[in-house]
Amino acid sequence: MDSARSRDSARLDRFLAHAMGISRTDGQRLVRRGHVTVDGELASNPSAHVSKTAFVEVNGKEVALPGRTVLVFHKPAGFISATRDERERTVIDALPRDLAPALTCELLLVGRLDKDATGLLILTNDGALVHRLTHPKRHVPRTYALTWEGTLVPDAVARVQAGLPIDEGDVCLPAELVIDDANHGHMTMHQGMFHQVKRMIAALGGVVTRLHRISFGPIVLGDLPQGAVRILTEAEVATLLASAVPAA
Repeated sequence: MDSARSRDSARLDRFLAHAMGISRTDGQRLVRRGHVTVDGELASNPSAHVSKTAFVEVNGKEVALPGRTVLVFHKPAGFISATRDERERTVIDALPRDLAPALTCELLLVGRLDKDATGLLILTNDGALVHRLTHPKRHVPRTYALTWEGTLVPDAVARVQAGLPIDEGDVCLPAELVIDDANHGHMTMHQGMFHQVKRMIAALGGVVTRLHRISFGPIVLGDLPQGAVRILTEAEVATLLASAVPAA
């Protein structure tokens, strides 16, 4: 096994032993008895290597290596959703300076927000969690408060509920649009296409001027100040994972 593989993967029985606090023998037994899945597939070989981004479950419950951190960040406008960029300021640059540098270097983004958008962004050092929450087959709901210019078509709500065709031939999954007044509303979607909210409002006759994500799955931004972070509890992470169910 080369050094790159050793850094990025581990034997399944070792993974289970480390994650669950059990012996490798017990981990091997769990695999051979059909209790373990990796990325949704039944595992049969305890010595098979799993990547650090694999999603491992035992009897339907996720197991993860110690040291996982999941953060909620209130993203300000003016920062791109990336971990590094040579020209633009990234959300990593916007994080509080008192975060541990070692953690900051490992953080990955769960989805994205446009540069001019604000609100809830989840970051984690767990690649498997990112995969679970952003996989196209797992339609985690996300809700936005938005403001637009122009007048939306009269049947805008019904069109969004039906699955709205937008530019470039894309058709959105059914979503929920609540119009609070002539130029303000809330939208809940179950996917994350590029600039999706802006493209949907454009297809309805408006131009988005403010976009603010207030929730992702069961996690709500609440009164977290702009530019601040908070660490999710294991119970919150469990509810977040439970929201990432495969689409029917």
